[in-house]
Amino acid sequence: MPPSAVVHVMLIDQHMRALTTKFAVMSSMTEDVKEYCGNIPADVVFVLDSSNSVHDVDFKKQLDFVSDVASMFQIGENMTQVGLLTFTERVHLNFFLNAYKTKASLIRGIKSTYKENGLGTRTDLALHFMRKRMFVPLTGARENVSRVAIIITDGKSEYPIKTLIESQIAKKQGIHIFTVGVGVAVNDDEMRRMASYPPDENAFTVKTYSFLDAIKNKLAVRTCTITTLPPSQTTTKRPTTEPSTTTTSTTTTTPTTTTSTTTEPTTLLITEPVTTTPETTTTTTTTTTTPTTTELPTPLTTSRVDIIRKVCEMKTVDVVFALDSSTNISPMAFWHQVKFVRDVTVGLDIGFDRTRIGVVIYSDKVVSVFNVNDHETLNEALTKLYKIERTEGSTKIDEVIHYVRTKNFKRSVARKDVAQLMVLITGSSSKNLHKVKKEASMARKTGIEIMAIGVGRKYNPEELQVLAGLNSVDSSTDNKFAPFFEVGENTRRRKTFIVGSFSELDTIVTETAVELCTGG
Repeated sequence: MPPSAVVHVMLIDQHMRALTTKFAVMSSMTEDVKEYCGNIPADVVFVLDSSNSVHDVDFKKQLDFVSDVASMFQIGENMTQVGLLTFTERVHLNFFLNAYKTKASLIRGIKSTYKENGLGTRTDLALHFMRKRMFVPLTGARENVSRVAIIITDGKSEYPIKTLIESQIAKKQGIHIFTVGVGVAVNDDEMRRMASYPPDENAFTVKTYSFLDAIKNKLAVRTCTITTLPPSQTTTKRPTTEPSTTTTSTTTTTPTTTTSTTTEPTTLLITEPVTTTPETTTTTTTTTTTPTTTELPTPLTTSRVDIIRKVCEMKTVDVVFALDSSTNISPMAFWHQVKFVRDVTVGLDIGFDRTRIGVVIYSDKVVSVFNVNDHETLNEALTKLYKIERTEGSTKIDEVIHYVRTKNFKRSVARKDVAQLMVLITGSSSKNLHKVKKEASMARKTGIEIMAIGVGRKYNPEELQVLAGLNSVDSSTDNKFAPFFEVGENTRRRKTFIVGSFSELDTIVTETAVELCTGG
């Protein structure tokens, strides 16, 4: 891809972002939904029970409740942020606090949450995950901003003492907890002990999930009144003359980064802060992304690349990206997919004995750009990626799955005991869902895991579920994919993403990269 074309894509992308922001502001002026909290920001995490006792229709009512409450806040990077996780006997991340920067995208993310079934109710694990993974700076939590957790469950926790301990630790760390108990099976005493003080104002009970609607306004208003702030964990200045009596504080000096792109939400699956260059009066690392005439500019913030590299170092996995090149996809949308592949892979540990990547494009035929064994370095792979030429035609997702299974991951290419992943991006639907289901099932049986990314409004949601194996018996064949999270033995990896447009692929770069490289 010529450098001039890349610069053109970048400029158009920036223009599209500006227009999106403008229209979002205009839309918010005409909203019927009442917004609470004014300009007071907050970080809010919803923790939802997804065990077998919660029927599908009731789980949807939980999501409707979360959407309604979230709609009452001003959503934005400097306003209220919302995160979401679900739990059974394990914990499943849906999205971090910094995943969505607009109300419209947040509501889409909530509505696209799928139900994870399970026999247990490990509320203790959910609380542990929440405070260790959700309320940390690297995943969006902010200093000097109220931190609020809203926990909804219809059952007793399996380990009440552990649950009580985890809730106490969370509250000591400045997290304000609201609890919502649904039905007669909950332990009222446990719900009150888990909630922040006073429990009469922070512990709610409703008869059924249908009654959640009755408390949404009250809960939203009380969320806005929370003034408890998390304890300060960083200092930004060091004394120059007298030694400080606090010798254990962490100093994090963020380098000044000059870049022409909007910083992507830092979605990370670890709790340790990424240390840049901490010493000094003025340590200025200037990263300029001025396009050159010889290579493609990399419009990534240093922090995003460093985060991916920190998590993905020394990981072994084979990944094949399948890009939608059908007639339904515009040229700009196609290049957004190319940019997404570039941004995801730039932080991976690429090498012959590390992570290997391949790329195919598909319409009514499949064209290989390069296979996982065609290169040994990231530069070699990117050079081939930039030379990609799109095709056009109808959408045949079954054929691209068949191709990846029989060509990209054939025995002479696939590595023994190394995870095989296919990242399939689709902005359109195929005509034969039965063939897609058959090929996806065959791929999983041979050890290939499919991560499906649906874009826009023309993809088929049912097809996305089929691709990810979420509705099939063999969807539990995850034995190769050891969980990255240190929460429970069966924490599942995310298999689907949904974004509103191809330009929004940029918002899931970090999370996608981490999901990929932690599969080995």
